[in-house]
Amino acid sequence: MDCALQAVQDAPNWEPEVLFAALLDYGAQPVRPEMLRHCANFPRALEVLLNAYPCVPSCDTWVEAVLPELWQEHEAFYSSALSMVNQPRRLQHLARLAVRAQLGGRCRQAASCLPLPPLLKDYLLLRVEGRIQ
Repeated sequence: MDCALQAVQDAPNWEPEVLFAALLDYGAQPVRPEMLRHCANFPRALEVLLNAYPCVPSCDTWVEAVLPELWQEHEAFYSSALSMVNQPRRLQHLARLAVRAQLGGRCRQAASCLPLPPLLKDYLLLRVEGRIQ
């Protein structure tokens, strides 16, 4: 996962959030918080990675890496991420992580078989929402 994260800056045109979600769905562990700076300028990718944590880690390592114009464009996302640092996550999010942990490396395949509405399956698979709750 760390290698994929470092490659984000080399190939910004591909959708890193898709790769990160797939890696997490197949059992990859969340990246170390200090590695988040590599995708700070990719809010959709950062959202996927932050949603892999039970608690949003400190933003000290990545907040200064965000370009001012990008911050302005995605202010709602970045503000929501900052407001959730070291705050308890919603029970809904913790339940998502518990289900994902139970499914392990077969999360993507198993989620498609669960008798859940499509929106809930998307939520389980860390689909981008544009904010951190």
